[in-house]
Amino acid sequence: MVSEIIDGDSLTKIVTKELDIGLYPQFMGREESCVNKLLKQRKFKYNPDLNGILIRFDDIEFLTDTGRIIDDSPFIYWKIRGKFHIFNVQPNQILKSFINRIGKEYIGCSFAGCIDATIKFECQTFDHEQIEDICTNLNVGDSITFKVKRFISTQRYIEGIIDDEIFRMICNENNKNKNR
Repeated sequence: MVSEIIDGDSLTKIVTKELDIGLYPQFMGREESCVNKLLKQRKFKYNPDLNGILIRFDDIEFLTDTGRIIDDSPFIYWKIRGKFHIFNVQPNQILKSFINRIGKEYIGCSFAGCIDATIKFECQTFDHEQIEDICTNLNVGDSITFKVKRFISTQRYIEGIIDDEIFRMICNENNKNKNR
């Protein structure tokens, strides 16, 4: 059974979330610009509060007129709400992206310009010649379908595989293209 293939462009989900953002007291009066600057610094990095890699943010609003001090923290915390575009994938998810590099034993691509994917072949029922035949027809810029083996969000890295299921899909796609 083939799982749903997710195109690389639709991998970000939009979540509306409230966050507490801590600012030093010297930024009083410039809270809005400081929060924007802080969020820009957090882009393309894993954010545990958002459970994914922050790609973009929109519609940031302050939920309180005043900040608050929590315990003896040196920060003044502001509660904000915004729309956050988050990247996060799960093992066994099937993705589609464009090849940006080809090595001897791997294929590479990226998502959102900051998440690297390295794809290797892990086929049990296909021989080396069949795999090599497909690989010789792949070029940088071509579309590639693969399965997520592991996603290391803190390193912005996807380890992908082309297993028997995916390899059959690629072979079928190539046969359709040859018959056109």
